[in-house]
Amino acid sequence: ELTLRVRYRLSAPRAGRELEDFKELTQMLPMGFGDDWLRFNGIGENVTWGLYNNDSPDAAQKQQLYDVLRWAVSRGMTATFHWRDDRPLHHLLEVLERVNAETPIAKLRWSIAHVNDASPASLKRMRALGVGWLMQNAFYFRGEAFIGQRGSDAARLVPPIVTALRMKLPVGGGTDAHRVMTPNPFVSLQWMLDGKTMGGIPMRAPAELPTRLEALRIYTQGSAWFTFEEHVRGTLTVGQLADLAVLDRDYLSVPLDDIGRTVSLLTMVGGRIVYAPEARSVTEVPETFGALFRQRFRWAYGTFQTLWKHRAAFGRGTLGWVGMPNHLMFQVLFPLLAPIGDIVLAYSAVTGRWNAVASGYLTFIGRFKEMIKVSGYSVFP
Repeated sequence: ELTLRVRYRLSAPRAGRELEDFKELTQMLPMGFGDDWLRFNGIGENVTWGLYNNDSPDAAQKQQLYDVLRWAVSRGMTATFHWRDDRPLHHLLEVLERVNAETPIAKLRWSIAHVNDASPASLKRMRALGVGWLMQNAFYFRGEAFIGQRGSDAARLVPPIVTALRMKLPVGGGTDAHRVMTPNPFVSLQWMLDGKTMGGIPMRAPAELPTRLEALRIYTQGSAWFTFEEHVRGTLTVGQLADLAVLDRDYLSVPLDDIGRTVSLLTMVGGRIVYAPEARSVTEVPETFGALFRQRFRWAYGTFQTLWKHRAAFGRGTLGWVGMPNHLMFQVLFPLLAPIGDIVLAYSAVTGRWNAVASGYLTFIGRFKEMIKVSGYSVFP
């Protein structure tokens, strides 16, 4: 059973056969297929190999992307595009604008991921198309490398978070793949707010630093927009999905440097506790004899399974000489004999022969004590 909600996309499996592969893979996979826990959310980040990490695509490669996107439009499918830098972004935007000129794509909520150095001009073109921006904190790790390549002045504007918000461009926050960044959302939130690398080097200018509420909205409501779920996820509102976390500190008031160390004390998804730092077990008392029997049967059956699985340990070490015989006696043998004890107890209550019952019980305890001593272990004073 899942403990988190998953929204997934299909990337192009094979270069040169992207359209054919997408058609084949989605024959029985329409956009939005699934439920609140697992749902298909279109294609990407690699839509076509010709425009994936390629800063100079040729006309044929652009046409190939156009053909795939025309098919995606006909299927009402969302698309996300992996793009690293702003300078060659015009190649992608030109294809998107060509598709949009024939069929408006805004309702499909397409998106471009990364583009950390997005220019205001590119953001305006994205906004005009209704295309959103998926922004991550990759520069938390590799900010120094960017400064070395492009200089401190360029670094003061990457990524242009506040500029995008002022344009009312849909923005979602994240951490990207695990090989790029740790999946910790609070590290990403702190980076959005202070613009510092892991080494403590400040990058973004104050004008591009969002407020704490703005950053939180980007990460929650903002990200929900890209899966058409901003009305059911992202806020603590009546009628929305009961997904929440109880944090160990107040995100809105703690010192900025402490946000990245925030941890969850309790996480709920769909109203169900899926994480707590200490194990907690919730059970119910059986209300009928049938429920009681089934409960005890599960316990006994599980005990037999455990004993059988570890049968080779009998007679070996502490576990074999003490633990497993103890387990066999008190978890298997005695429960089988328990009804006899109940009968004897009832008999003694009726006849008043308590001495015989007490003597038998004390005799058993004495013999068990001697058995433990013989094995070389003593748990009695």
